[in-house]
Amino acid sequence: MDIITSFLQSLKPLLPILIPFIVLALLLPILFLFQSRKEKYAPKALLTATELKFFRQLLPQAENQNLFIFPMVRLADIAQVDKRTKKWQAAFNKIQSKHVDFVLCDKDTLQIKIIIELDDRTHDRPDRQKRDIFVDYVMSQCNYQILHITPGQKFTLPNYECAAL
Repeated sequence: MDIITSFLQSLKPLLPILIPFIVLALLLPILFLFQSRKEKYAPKALLTATELKFFRQLLPQAENQNLFIFPMVRLADIAQVDKRTKKWQAAFNKIQSKHVDFVLCDKDTLQIKIIIELDDRTHDRPDRQKRDIFVDYVMSQCNYQILHITPGQKFTLPNYECAAL
């Protein structure tokens, strides 16, 4: 016990120097934890270059038919799960994070007329094909017309009067 007491007594003159180092040694790991837990975000373009090119091709056609184009719309914003569905939350989870590329709506009523999906090479993957089947199923349940377009192909927007739901 005397050895410990004498050791602590010998440190007494060094305490004003040691305390800041001890505090810093204790706080640095805590500060590092908080810093590393902060999520980092960066801007992202709304549309890919391919989607933007198609949007520019589609825009004059939509304007000629009195349609607005809404890009990147969540399924949950245009479809809802029937409240009587037994597993409502599970069904909602399936649509909450999926998007369609373009939704064309009547400018006066905002009634959905046509939904367009650009099917690039990624849609050849089995997981994307499964997703596309599901999206088509949801759109058919809502009586929405969905068009699948291959990027780069010449596209003429059908007369939305024919596609009226």
